[in-house]
Amino acid sequence: MIAYQQTDIAATYTGAGLTGQPTNVGGTVNLACIGTPGVAFQVVTMDAYARDLYAVSFDIPVPPYTLWRAGPWVVRLNVRMANPSVTWNRVYAYRLNASGQNQGLIGSLLRFGQVLGTPGMKTVSFAGEAQPLRAYGDRVLIVCNFSNQGTLPPYNLVLNSNVPQAFTFTADQMIDSPFTTGN
Repeated sequence: MIAYQQTDIAATYTGAGLTGQPTNVGGTVNLACIGTPGVAFQVVTMDAYARDLYAVSFDIPVPPYTLWRAGPWVVRLNVRMANPSVTWNRVYAYRLNASGQNQGLIGSLLRFGQVLGTPGMKTVSFAGEAQPLRAYGDRVLIVCNFSNQGTLPPYNLVLNSNVPQAFTFTADQMIDSPFTTGN
């Protein structure tokens, strides 16, 4: 298993337009997984009436001689400012080529409903497929989707449900992959 460090470094590639995921109009946070742990509070503001929108991504440059094996992926978010109206409900891992073009889905987990109502670590695990057709320079893009649950049935009667909802996280965690170092 190889773990990749989340950082405050801006991502080279993002989920916008690459993955077919609907994008949060209120903005996205796109970070690289290379370097030292992040320290900044990353602010994510979910659109009013947002449902399953891409809002956070992690770009993982994979070193040469890495074996892209099948197995579990673990993605963590260190939520700092919680918001019970926001739910993390989808995560995807895509393989991108060296030019940042989508080469296929490695794995995903849908409809898991991790409410961001308390600060602290939020963890999601999902299975990923091996990538035997990878090429030199390929990378992984982790895409996280969220919903503004205050606007979704049966919660649509919640006060202020028609307004954007924000949360913050610190990109200081590891993303575990099933990858191993080759010879």
